[in-house]
This record gives sequence, structure tokens and C-alpha cells, in this order.
Amino acid sequence: MAAGFRLLGLFGLLLALSSCLGSSEEIFAADQAVNVPGVEGDYVQQGGGSGDTLRLERISGSPDYAFFDPKNPDQDRMRLRAVSAGADMYLLQIRDDTWPAGRYWHVLVRVERANNAVARIVLLFPGEAALNTLAAQSGITFGPPGPSDTYGPNTMQGSREAIAAFLKKIPTLPLQEIGTYAKS
Repeated sequence: MAAGFRLLGLFGLLLALSSCLGSSEEIFAADQAVNVPGVEGDYVQQGGGSGDTLRLERISGSPDYAFFDPKNPDQDRMRLRAVSAGADMYLLQIRDDTWPAGRYWHVLVRVERANNAVARIVLLFPGEAALNTLAAQSGITFGPPGPSDTYGPNTMQGSREAIAAFLKKIPTLPLQEIGTYAKS
């Protein structure tokens, strides 16, 4: 667990988990993953963050990406699965293989490009009222983190299909920028 906290420190603990939703099962299967052109590389948190570097790279033989501290590439690796959510917007399903079974996190990002190259990754999240309204309309409720979790976001409850549909509708809501990571 300490390893997860060290790495998540890099991702600003997903900005105090404020931009993250949990699920107790895999919502997006490997066949739903997309390649995000040019996203591999090193990123530095902007705007008052820790300044730590985070590296994203494609996992060989997998549709997923790894993200980790490049100073400790064999430790604290987490897996990201990108699912298209619109023009340069992606839902990221996050999984650490050291986590207990049934723990997945989900976050929405926008990939910003300059001169056809990735310049920044921006974490996005809707306001609480809009999110709760969409959840109610989608048949989703929020429960506490799973019983094996000592940290983590609240867990979405509903069928896998309902959760997937709910997550895919989040980009239609007014979104706030929660954090930014500039490609270095």
C-alpha cells in the first residue's frame, strides 16, 4: 500500500481523489481500449503540484499503458486503459496489480496537442451536483471505498453496463480542470 501512495503522490493522489471514481470490477475490457497517439513520455505536474515526473509508456503485448516514477521504473507501476470519450478526451481505467481483486479507479482526461504533438494531459471532473444528477438518471449510486480499501474514491454501484454508460456520459457535463501534467 505504501508503494501505491508513493506513485499516487506523482499523480497528486489524483488530486486528493477528487477527480476519480471507483468500481468493484473491470468496466472496460481490453477490446475497448484505444491507442492515444503520442501520449508516451514524461509529464510534470503543473500549478503548485509536487513537480514529480510521471512516465507513461505502452505495455508490450497489451492495449494498456503503464505509469510510474521514471526514477524507480520497476516499482509502483500502475496500469491505465484508455477508452475514447470524444475528441482527444479519454476515460482512464486505472488498476494496480498489487491491489486486492475488484479495485479499479476511473478518471477523465483531455489530451491537449500543440503542433500535432501531445503537450499536456488535463484531469477533468464535473461539479458534484451535475455528477449526482447524472448518476441518479443512470441508476448509479455511490458507496464508500470497498471493504479491502484503506484509501480510494467512493465506489460506483450498479450494473457494469450502467456504470460504463454513466462514465461515457460524464464528458457531456460541464467540466472543471482539476490538474494538469505537461509533457517534458
